[in-house]
Amino acid sequence: MLVLSRRENESIVVGRTITIKVVGIRGNKVRLAIDAPQEVPVDRAEVRERMEREGWLAERAVEALVESNGPMNPVISFVI
Repeated sequence: MLVLSRRENESIVVGRTITIKVVGIRGNKVRLAIDAPQEVPVDRAEVRERMEREGWLAERAVEALVESNGPMNPVISFVI
């Protein structure tokens, strides 16, 4: 596991298409902005675990596959 330190407004780049930026720090909470292609699922870990338990992840993978065969998907932004 790679551990990096970042200050507010600093970013990390993953591969060629994913950027994670620290947009705020308050006490023990960090706000992140994630820019990733639409076909890359981005979820909080607890949400992903619930999806896996309930079988939602397989449905989402099929939807992403169907969408990826359509027109080029733009980059979308998430703030967690």
